[in-house]
Amino acid sequence: MATFQVLVGAEKKDKTFPIMIQLYHNKNKKYLPTSHFVSKRQLTRDLKLKDEYVIDTLNKTIVGYRDKLLKLTDINNRSADCIKDFLLKDTESKDIDFIKFGREYIKAQKGGERMAIILNALEDFLGVDTLPIDQLSLKLLNDLTAYLQGKREITRSNHTSMVTYKRKPLSNNSIADYMSKLKQIFSAAMDKYNDEEQT
Repeated sequence: MATFQVLVGAEKKDKTFPIMIQLYHNKNKKYLPTSHFVSKRQLTRDLKLKDEYVIDTLNKTIVGYRDKLLKLTDINNRSADCIKDFLLKDTESKDIDFIKFGREYIKAQKGGERMAIILNALEDFLGVDTLPIDQLSLKLLNDLTAYLQGKREITRSNHTSMVTYKRKPLSNNSIADYMSKLKQIFSAAMDKYNDEEQT
C-alpha cells in the first residue's frame, strides 16, 4: 500500500527550503515535487514544517493522490516508479494561480507598483509564490489582515544576497486599500476566465 509523507529539502542559496512529498510503496521511496518553498521561520527548530497554510494545502494534495490511487485495481503489483508516474501524469494544475495572474495583470495597470507590494505581502504571509484562486477564502484574508496588523520581518534579494527587513504594523486604512486591490485582481481574473469559458 502506498503511503505519503511531507518532507523538507535542503536549504537553497536563496535561503528557502523546497517541500516535497515522499511516496513509499513496496519498500521503495520516491519523491513527488511540489511548488512550495518555505523560509526558516516556517519551520521548527528541527526543520519540520509548521506553517499551517502550507500543511493544509499539502494535505489536500495527498488526499487527491489517494483518491487517484483508488482507480487502480492492481496497485500492489505496480512499482513505486510506476505509481509516481501515474500520480504525476496530467497533474498540471488547471486552477487559476491568483498570484501569477496578479503579476501579469498589474503590468498593464496604473499604480501597478502599489499592487506589486500587496502581492509581495501576500507571498510573505503564505511563504510561497503560488495561490490557487479557489483557496482565496475569507479565513485566509482575515489571517492576512492579522498578519499585516502585527510587526513582521520580510526577506528580499538585493541582487547579491538575501536581506531581512523589519516592517511596522499597517494602519487600518492601508489594510483596507490592500484588500480593495486584491478584490480588484480577483474580479479581473473572474472576468477573464469566465469570458474564456463562454467562447
